[in-house]
Amino acid sequence: STGVGNVSNVSVELMVRGAMRGDTGIYRCSANNVLNNDTDVTIIITIQFAPAISPEVMDETQNEGDTTSFTCQATGEPDSTISWYFNDAPVNVTDTTKYTIVDLVVSVTFTGASLKYQLMVESGSPVA
Repeated sequence: STGVGNVSNVSVELMVRGAMRGDTGIYRCSANNVLNNDTDVTIIITIQFAPAISPEVMDETQNEGDTTSFTCQATGEPDSTISWYFNDAPVNVTDTTKYTIVDLVVSVTFTGASLKYQLMVESGSPVA
């Protein structure tokens, strides 16, 4: 004869309140009973956050003809996209006689007197 015995259905919820970046990681739920048959499931939690620039980009004064570089590092989840602007227009990074981008560092040769560079960071894909 086939009979259905008592089946226990237990549910426990883990709630992370006020999740922070440090809560990103691997969580594991494990269940066992008197038979000591462990079963588990792994859950990867990623905490998303808006981009932030570090270190803070500082103003600089350079002499005409000098070469200088500005360093920008952005953190964010998902990855951030970094864009440079000169006097509110996108920097033409294809002008390799003037600009060089190396690992998110922009190097500029100054030929004018008053230059204003801006940096914009958005969530998205990283700059290649």
